[in-house]
Amino acid sequence: MPTANWKFKRERDNYTYTQTFVVQVIDNDGQVAGEHRMTSDILFTPDGKRYEKVTSAPPPTLERAGLSLSQQDLDDVEHVQPFVLDDYGLAKI
Repeated sequence: MPTANWKFKRERDNYTYTQTFVVQVIDNDGQVAGEHRMTSDILFTPDGKRYEKVTSAPPPTLERAGLSLSQQDLDDVEHVQPFVLDDYGLAKI
């Protein structure tokens, strides 16, 4: 019998969700000195293929704070898959 976690993951793969990725540099006064922000709609096809549509990506301001993200960094973030952890899975940790 499938667990609730498995059922949830199976159903999640048929829906869309919104993902926001934010990297901020905070200065000594606690203010945001630079930021990279991207919001995307994510969906999965029934066969598990992931699609992403960027809905908001203001120009990044990290460089003025002395930080930059490489294309590899951005690719790594894009390929992070969400996961579901239920009570059963949590007990195994």
